[in-house]
Amino acid sequence: MNSPAAIVCKSFVNVTDPRAERGHNHDLLEVIFITLTATICGANSWTDVERFANGKIKWFRRYIKLENGVPSHDTLGRIFSRLDTGEFLAAMHHWVDQFARSLRGKGIAIDGKVLRGSFDRAAAQSPLHTMAAFATETRLVIRQLSGIPDEKLTEDVLSLSQAARELHGRPHPSTIWRWAKRGVNGVKLETIRIGSGRIYTSKQSVARFLEATQESAKS
Repeated sequence: MNSPAAIVCKSFVNVTDPRAERGHNHDLLEVIFITLTATICGANSWTDVERFANGKIKWFRRYIKLENGVPSHDTLGRIFSRLDTGEFLAAMHHWVDQFARSLRGKGIAIDGKVLRGSFDRAAAQSPLHTMAAFATETRLVIRQLSGIPDEKLTEDVLSLSQAARELHGRPHPSTIWRWAKRGVNGVKLETIRIGSGRIYTSKQSVARFLEATQESAKS
């Protein structure tokens, strides 16, 4: 498989295939690649994923074999309902982290959704929750996370006003806004826009910004 599928393969290669070694018609990594691509492009259900993949099958075959065609929506649902959520989440983080350095200081928009029909009552499997992060300047989707409990979110999100109160000297929130929009010494404060609402940052982003601006001033 060639890029971008190769990037997905590298990140998700250690996700356990829940199916028996024999008898399945679709490669797990191909299934994941199709699903991630379709979901990023707006698919909200397994039927949407199947429809999208069939509509873009020539494009997909530039990167993956699809020897048995596009998996049905029922097959997609069965496979994902049985995946190990922890393994899948770890693979998601690995996928995102490959882009992280090049995207620091970029404005980031966030969108979240629940994929309809992804739950499995019999297996007590919760629905597939996904979050997409989009780097607005590079027009690159940088994060698509699945099954994220609150305790797994590792950054302490702050509004710009809250960020100002956290800092020594308590600068005006407009100063924080300028750090995000214009930057200091070529460094911009990392921000997120949740849905179409307010802009947020995090304690960790502010710390990285201050460290980076100090290093930039020294050089």
